Amino acid sequence: MLEAVSISRTFGSTRANDCLTMSIERGEIVGLLGENGAGKSTLLSTFAGMIQPDSGHLQIDGEPVVIRSPKDALRLGISIVFQHFSLVPAFTVREQMRLAGWKADHLPDILASRFRGDEVIDDLSLGERQLVEISRALVSRPRFLLLDEPTSILTTAESERLFDIMRGLRSDGTAVVLVTHKMHEAMAVCDRIVVLRHGKSVDHLIRTDSGWPEGTERRLLASMFGTDLIHSPDVPRQPSPAGSRAQTEADSTDGTPAVFRATGLASEGSERRRELRQVNLEIGRGEICAIVGVDGQGQRELAAVCAGYSEASGSIHLSGNLLPMGDASAFRKRGIAYLTDDRMGEGTVPGFTVEDVLAMKRQRDWPFSRAGLLRRRAIREFAGNMISRWRIEPPRASAPIGTLSGGNIQKVLLARELDIATAFLIVNKPSQGLDSRTRDLVWDAIHEFARDGGGVLLLTSDIDEALEQADRVGVMYAGAVSGFQPVGRIERSTLERMMVVGWQ
Repeated sequence: MLEAVSISRTFGSTRANDCLTMSIERGEIVGLLGENGAGKSTLLSTFAGMIQPDSGHLQIDGEPVVIRSPKDALRLGISIVFQHFSLVPAFTVREQMRLAGWKADHLPDILASRFRGDEVIDDLSLGERQLVEISRALVSRPRFLLLDEPTSILTTAESERLFDIMRGLRSDGTAVVLVTHKMHEAMAVCDRIVVLRHGKSVDHLIRTDSGWPEGTERRLLASMFGTDLIHSPDVPRQPSPAGSRAQTEADSTDGTPAVFRATGLASEGSERRRELRQVNLEIGRGEICAIVGVDGQGQRELAAVCAGYSEASGSIHLSGNLLPMGDASAFRKRGIAYLTDDRMGEGTVPGFTVEDVLAMKRQRDWPFSRAGLLRRRAIREFAGNMISRWRIEPPRASAPIGTLSGGNIQKVLLARELDIATAFLIVNKPSQGLDSRTRDLVWDAIHEFARDGGGVLLLTSDIDEALEQADRVGVMYAGAVSGFQPVGRIERSTLERMMVVGWQ
C-alpha cells in the first residue's frame, strides 16, 4: 500500500495540498478527480520524489519512507507519467526505451504494432509520444503506476487500449492511479474514485459489484466544484488597441463573405513533417469550422501554415487580402492567432513567468517595447488585467509558468491569443486535459469571439467535441482535408470511417 499521510505543500501563498491523506492498494485502479489546480499533480509529484512536502509523510506498506528524487521513487516501485512529456526529442523510439532500461531488441507490445523503432521522438504526434511515455514507465515493472491525464491527447481507440493495459496491470497486482477530467473514463475503468478540491480530499466513492450507485456523476460534480458551480460565465473580450486597428483595416477591404480562405495549400513531406495535399478552406465570419482526424495526419503542419509559421504553395487570404506566406508577424498583425496543442513545447517557455508568456509574440511591439527595450511596467499591468479577467491561479504575474496547473496554463495561452486575434483564431485541441469548469470557460470565450464576427478553425481528434462546438466539420487524412458538411447533416460513423480510411 502507498499512502500520503497529512501531506501539505504550499507555493507562495497558494496551498496546493492541505493536510491531504490518501491510500492506494495494490491490485486496484484509483481515479483521482478534481478541477484544475485542485492539487492532483502536486500529490503525484510528491509520490514521484519531484517535490518534498512541507509537512506530513509518505509510507509504503505501513512503513514511513522519504522519497527525495525520482530515482528513489523508481527504487520503491513507483513510476509516473506526467501530463507534460519528458522524452528526449532527438532520440528514436528504440533509444528512448533503452534509456528507460528496456534491453530486448524488439519494442514492448504496446509500441510494437505502431512503431518500427527508428522514428525520432520529435517527429511523432502528441498521441504517439504519449504511448511512448506510458510504455517507458512500464519498463521497470512498477508496483504503483501513476498516470496524469494520460488520455487527454489519445484517440478513443488508443484510450481503450490503455484501459485494457491498466486492467491487465491490476490483475498482476499493480496499483494504478488515473488522474483524469473525463468522468466517464474514471467510472468505466476505476475501482475507487477520490475527489480533491482546494488541496483536500473531499469525497471517496467505491464501485460495488453492481456498479456505481445511482447519482454518482452528479455527486462527483458537486464534490469537484461545490454546489455554487456548474457553468462558468462568459469571459469578456477586450481587444487591444492594436488589435482593434487590425480589425478596422480588415473590414475596410473586405470584398468577400469569407474571413479566411486558403486555396491549394501543398507542401512536401519529410521525415519531420507530413505533406499537405491541396488543402482548401473557407471560413466565414462568426463561423467555427472543425477538422477532425487521428493525430499525425497533418493537423499541426496545416495550423502552422495557416498561422504564418510555415510556408506552402497555394495562397491565403484574410478578408479578401492576400497574405505573405510564411510571415508570422504579418499574419499576427492582421489579426490571426494560433492556440497550439503543445502547451509546454510550443506555447510557452517553461522558465518564463506568467507575464513573460502573456507578452510573447508581441514583446517587440508597443506598448510592451520601446526603442528595443522592454517596458516592464506596461507588461506587468497588462498581465495583471489578464490574470484578473481570466481568473488565473495563482494570481501572480511573477509566478513561473511551469508551476501552474494545466488548466491555468491554458487560460494564460488563450488569453494571450484572444488578445491578438481580431479576425481569425486557430485552436488545436483547446479543451484537452481541462476540468469541466475550465472547459466551459474556454469554449465560452471561443464562441464569444465567433459571435463578435471572428472565424475559428478547430483542429481536434474528438468527434464529439467537433459536433458539439462547430458549425461545419471536415476530416483530415494523410495530409488532405475532405469537404465540409454542416454538423447536423453528417453521421458520426461516417466521420469515424473517414478518419481511419479516408474518403477516396
